[in-house]
Amino acid sequence: MQISPFIQMGKRKKAIAGFAVLLAAIVYAVYTFWYNTPEKALERYLSLIVSKQGEKAYEYVYKESGSYYPKRGDFVHSAKTTKLLDFKVLGVTKSDNTSTEVKVLLQFARLDKEKVFTMKKVFGNWQVVLHGPDGKS
Repeated sequence: MQISPFIQMGKRKKAIAGFAVLLAAIVYAVYTFWYNTPEKALERYLSLIVSKQGEKAYEYVYKESGSYYPKRGDFVHSAKTTKLLDFKVLGVTKSDNTSTEVKVLLQFARLDKEKVFTMKKVFGNWQVVLHGPDGKS
């Protein structure tokens, strides 16, 4: 008769295995419910724009066929010359599991402007939908 490997483990090994499973569940929950939200993804994106880190910010841009997104070099140049000084997330205005709108106050040197960003969930991560010069995505 075969005895399962889990039954053969000692109490200490079982406790360590149980702790590892619990730790993995906590990490997953924190990532899913705190870090991986549309608001947090937009905060990371805008923080990179404010600090003029266009290369890293470009990874947050929604790039699906049929949507507007600039070439990497144009985007990086734009990020380096931005006049955006700070921002404040005001809240989610519309939400579902794959698309969300987040309202933000953008702070420039001479004016503040409210803007609504559309966020799309792609393979479990939230990305910023950019709008082209014509206002369409």
